[in-house]
Amino acid sequence: MSYLGFTIWELSNEWQKQLTTELKAIDLTHVQFLILKAVYELEVNHEEKTQVKIAQQARTNIMMTSKVIRSLEKKEYIDRYNHAGDKRAFRITISKKGKKVLRKSINIIENFEKEFFSTLEKKKKTQKLMEQLIKEKKKG
Repeated sequence: MSYLGFTIWELSNEWQKQLTTELKAIDLTHVQFLILKAVYELEVNHEEKTQVKIAQQARTNIMMTSKVIRSLEKKEYIDRYNHAGDKRAFRITISKKGKKVLRKSINIIENFEKEFFSTLEKKKKTQKLMEQLIKEKKKG
């Protein structure tokens, strides 16, 4: 007997494993991509780019976000500056190198997802239904 939840979990694990392999080509993890994309989105929208805001935008844990930001800084994909109003916080900006790798990663992910989910009919409808379910369950 198979459970839908287990099937979703198994598919998610396979998706994550294969996506990780794809992103290795540009020395980026999926979480690094999510954080880099969040920094970029906040920047484009002229919003504050603190670690907390980035974690909220990327829907990631604040502690993990902090570690990933440091790794992205070492790769020179982002720059980190002291925050004027909060000595414990940092302002974060995406570098030219970061924008370049972000564009590459978006292309990789879009092509990967197109291929990975190619056997699913009505992909957009499936995604909307899953997003709706997530919202309902988060409400409680």
